[in-house]
Amino acid sequence: MTAQAAGLLGVVISILVVATGTVALRCYVRLRITRVFGLDDGLAVGALIFFLIGACGLLEGVRVGSFGHSWTELTPEVLIKGLKLLFLYELAYVLATTVVKFAVGIFLLRFCVERYHRWIIYAVLILLTGLTIFIVIFILIQCQPPSWFWNQVTNARGSCDGNNFIKAAYVHSAITAFSDATLGLLPILIVRSLHLPFYVRVHVALILALGSL
Repeated sequence: MTAQAAGLLGVVISILVVATGTVALRCYVRLRITRVFGLDDGLAVGALIFFLIGACGLLEGVRVGSFGHSWTELTPEVLIKGLKLLFLYELAYVLATTVVKFAVGIFLLRFCVERYHRWIIYAVLILLTGLTIFIVIFILIQCQPPSWFWNQVTNARGSCDGNNFIKAAYVHSAITAFSDATLGLLPILIVRSLHLPFYVRVHVALILALGSL
């Protein structure tokens, strides 16, 4: 196993442990202690499922030897497997990031005290919905035919829109960062309207902002 493959393996497993443990604890608290399982909790589980799909694709890529190596070092069969897993990961990543933001947004809706707080969250969720639909469609049609994404190794008949895919990835990253910042800072606006001592409002804002983290 190369150093790159070992590094990828370590990162994926570490985040898998943190993500799975966090969602498991959340489900335990909601189901066994508060006995209220809301839509945001279900979305958190859904986001974890999409993340698990993508992570399993990365781990399988390391196992078969597709990831962590230069393309020129791989046999056509191994490279095709890697490209199929990469295609799966791209879809799972986009869906996971969107679903987890919906979970955070719906969670914050419970604490909104001003109408404009709700409109900010609705606007972010609508923006994310449109972006996700666009990116998913773009991923599916980035190559003509779509299967040429992985068959390009052995089939010369086809093409991929690599330049526009890079642009789309930048747009997705920028809007994702914007939504993260919005959902992370919104708790500050929410608690400002609460009639509580200052230190309590700071604590509440930090706890709510942890959702975006």
